[in-house]
Amino acid sequence: MDSVPGKTVAMAKASASDHTYCQPCAEEGNKISPDAFCPICKEFLCSNCARVHRNMKLTKSHALQDKSSMPSSFHGEESEEENYIEICQRHGKEFIKYFCPNHDELLCGDCVVEKMHRSCDIDKISQVAKRYKEGAEYNNLKTGLDQMVRDIGELSNNILASTKSVDEEGLTNINELRKFRNEIN
Repeated sequence: MDSVPGKTVAMAKASASDHTYCQPCAEEGNKISPDAFCPICKEFLCSNCARVHRNMKLTKSHALQDKSSMPSSFHGEESEEENYIEICQRHGKEFIKYFCPNHDELLCGDCVVEKMHRSCDIDKISQVAKRYKEGAEYNNLKTGLDQMVRDIGELSNNILASTKSVDEEGLTNINELRKFRNEIN
């Protein structure tokens, strides 16, 4: 994560202080000082946004840090373990972190210890993703997408050339028709 919305870093001097703002408000162009920080969403919030965050169904279980305990800035240096944000449908307060290849199912910590998955070889989603990203299927997909982007670029250029040719031919035909009309008149 190269940049975080609502976060600006002064680059003039190393001693220059960071300016952190409420991130939802900053996306709308308002620079409001934060009063809270959500460690799950990795987001600074003003008092109004914090109130909404505490009342929304998806985020009301997030424990917000107040001004005294929140970080002074956020640099995006988070581990893969802290990226889990999807809630388990069976265990509403647990995050999905694991994958069961036997049942082709996403699991939270509580699901893993259930009878159904005790004998399964469970993987962390981050490890599965890492293996996939290093695998041939991902590389083939990436190569295919790159080729598709090149093909689309070529087709776009062909369409532009064809459109230009049609426009030029149309003008030529109109001029010939006008010339022919003048001859007839």
